[in-house]
Order: sequence, then C-alpha cells, then structure tokens
Amino acid sequence: MMSKVVRWKAWHELQGTRRQDDVQHSYSLVVLALNFIDKLHLYLYLKNDPLLIIRAVTYHEIGEGELGRDVLLANKTDAKDLEEYEAFVARFRNLSGFNRCHDAFLLQFVPKRPANFPPEAQTIMARLAEENRYDVYAFQALENLNYLFYAIEQRVTINNRDCLARVFLMARPILDSLAQKLPGLREEYWTPEFIAYCEEMALGGNTAVPK
Repeated sequence: MMSKVVRWKAWHELQGTRRQDDVQHSYSLVVLALNFIDKLHLYLYLKNDPLLIIRAVTYHEIGEGELGRDVLLANKTDAKDLEEYEAFVARFRNLSGFNRCHDAFLLQFVPKRPANFPPEAQTIMARLAEENRYDVYAFQALENLNYLFYAIEQRVTINNRDCLARVFLMARPILDSLAQKLPGLREEYWTPEFIAYCEEMALGGNTAVPK
C-alpha cells in the first residue's frame, strides 16, 4: 500500500519533480536517521533512545499507507491524524511487540498532542514528552531535514526552485527552534553555512503549492 502513496504530488505532476512514494520516503528517512544518530551520539550521550527513533521513522507513514493517501502539512487536521492513528492500530495491534511500535508511531504526534486521540494514546504521548523529549526533537528535525534534502535534490537535478522555496519557508522556523533545544543539531546539520546555502538555492522560487 505504501508504494502507491505518492508524495510531493503537485510538484511531481505539474513541475516534473522526482516521483517519491511512502516507501522511498521512509527508507530515505531511516538512512538519514542512522547518520543523524551517529553524528549526535556525543552530544546526546544517554539522553536519547536511538532504537525508538529508528522505529518512529520506519513506522510513521503506516497510517497513510493503510488509507492510501498523503496529506500535505498545511492540510493536516486532528481528524485526519486520528484516522491515520486508527489505521495503524488496526494493522499492528495483534502483533507481538505492539507496545514498542505503538510508542514509536505516536512519537510524531507528541508536539501536537491531538485532543481527539484516545486516553491510552494521550497517556503515552504525555510520557514520551516527559521522558523522551530529545527523541521527539530528533524526529521533528529528521522529518524537516528530509523534506529539505528532497527539495534540494530537485533544485540540483532539474533546477526547480519552487519546491525548495516552499519547503525552506516551512522548515526554517521549526529547525531554528529545534536547534536551540536539540544538542548537536546546529553543529552538525542546521549550520549557518547550510542555512545560507538553502537561502541561495531557493532564491526566486515560488513558495506557493503548485495548482
């Protein structure tokens, strides 16, 4: 199912950017997460749970895959988040090790903490916020960096500035905030040099979603 969910659909269909499905997205995020964990190990020694992060990036799109859809960040709602959560639970609840998968899937929702999620999920998200805050920050950073890397690829390969302009506009304030909370992010990834590079590469791009 995940291979049928096309991401960046508006850019792909209207501007010719590379087709990416949920499987490719999740795989690229796992590869990035492994590099991320290695680089931030010394900054986060004993402060994070690398396996939780790997599980989170591996499972986080299962709900979309089950529903056969991709929802743009600007179009996400609590109701749609709940639908994806329920689809994930329906698929995984009878598997051994469900609790670990459950925690990992919910990691992505901790910053938002949707009020319509069931009490069990609320309890888990509250615990993750308290005990795994660096993992929450890491997931957010990974997701936004991954978006940027895809958009940079389109700028480099087909000279598409629009996708990068849009993603940089959305990701920059999030990564700026995370760089103040997640040790190592500013030093290893969200460096002044990388920010300047993104600014230059996105210059002149249209920040609106193609229609």
